[in-house]
Amino acid sequence: MSQTSPQSSDPRSLIRYACIALGVTTSLLWMLYLVRSQLLLIYVSALFATGLAPLVLIIERQRIRIISDRRLPRPAAILVIYATVIGLFVALAMAVLPPMVQQLEEFWKQLPVYLDQAQAKLAAWGFIARDASFKEIWQQAPGNSGNVVAVVLAATLGFVGGIFGVVSMLLLTFYFLVESQGIFNVFVRVFQPHHRERVHDVSAKAAVMPSTRRRLERAPQSDIPLPPFDRFESMNRWDPHPA
Repeated sequence: MSQTSPQSSDPRSLIRYACIALGVTTSLLWMLYLVRSQLLLIYVSALFATGLAPLVLIIERQRIRIISDRRLPRPAAILVIYATVIGLFVALAMAVLPPMVQQLEEFWKQLPVYLDQAQAKLAAWGFIARDASFKEIWQQAPGNSGNVVAVVLAATLGFVGGIFGVVSMLLLTFYFLVESQGIFNVFVRVFQPHHRERVHDVSAKAAVMPSTRRRLERAPQSDIPLPPFDRFESMNRWDPHPA
């Protein structure tokens, strides 16, 4: 008969292992919490890359007949999408900003009148004296100068951080789309060799939208470049049917 190991039945050993596991788990969760913003940026970039992949595939199939009969490279197809999106944002900004600037100029011209009306309202409600000016009210406000500097600095840092975040997201999305084959190969290699072919097939079917898949199946095979996940380069480096 097999006897139970003394260590496995020792309550102190179980408590020690539980404390170690709790400490490791807490440390990992704390590390994930510290890098939560970077993880969120990577997650959003991966979502954008997943959503743009079918469109990139369609653009990649096009031929540049003016230059040559070769198909459009994948990085160029991604840059076409980026240029189109940026162009739309620029056109929207050019349509919205001029009226906004005009309204701001009109507001600036009417600002003294608005201030006088606001002062009269505040004096009528008893919040300020009737002979008080906004300069005196501003000087009497507690910590106004420090608060203004802090607000301006926080707004500037927030704006710069937002621009940096958008640029980082665009670069990460571009990287995910260009290096999708390599990332996919690394993902498949996580599984055991006898499961890799099944994981590859399931992932390839899930990565393409049904409408795109139907168009690819109806079109002539010679005119269609296979998607990156169908050009599974690592198939040459490992045996899907090990002995």
